[in-house]
Amino acid sequence: MAAHRFWRLDNLVNRGDTYTGVQFFELRDAAGVNQATNPAGASASSNFGGQEAGHAIRGQSGNWATQANATNIWWEYDAGPGNAFELHTIAIFGRGDPGTREPQTLDVQWSDTGNGVDWQTDGTITDPGGAYTTGELRTFLAPPPTVPVPADAHVVQAGLVVLQRNAAVPTRVVQAGLLVMTRAPGVPSRVSQAGLLVITRAPGVPTRVSLAGMLVIAGRPPDGAPGARRDRARVFVTS
Repeated sequence: MAAHRFWRLDNLVNRGDTYTGVQFFELRDAAGVNQATNPAGASASSNFGGQEAGHAIRGQSGNWATQANATNIWWEYDAGPGNAFELHTIAIFGRGDPGTREPQTLDVQWSDTGNGVDWQTDGTITDPGGAYTTGELRTFLAPPPTVPVPADAHVVQAGLVVLQRNAAVPTRVVQAGLLVMTRAPGVPSRVSQAGLLVITRAPGVPTRVSLAGMLVIAGRPPDGAPGARRDRARVFVTS
């Protein structure tokens, strides 16, 4: 996860309430330290009365809430000039009045300029829980970061590397994620993002990482056995 000055919780959707709001948010780094501490750095798409965005900073009195029936709701934090931090965990402290105003889904976005144009979305967080109680704390891992494709390149392959599980052989997913390959004009294909690839493991089936790249093999019965199949993905890193 990269460090950025501006972080935004966008497209907040509550549990059917007229208003959206929280007691406060915490934006924590990998060490678990809350980096959203300055009320002046907080802003929001709308505020209801005195329930302003800065009230969603821990230690401030009151709560934050939007206008009634608001849409396109967001809450943003600016770490200030010369400051940036990596977002690892988002903590939401509930208002509990009546507990349906807290966001059930939200998008995590970042920017290094805050100009309202170049926001990048890392992913969506969904809270499967029900209504909040007053002061209830729920924490969510921030989605993995996006990696913009270079301006002089075009995507030749993009998608999830997914290896099917064979029901006859117990397998275990170790990691899963996104593979993006790009090719710039006149430059051989290269991997621009190859994080968290799918790796499975089953008894008697080797799973290895080679020096030439990453070879991923799913669990399967021996070749030639009834119902045998191969599920493979190979990634070569070239310069």
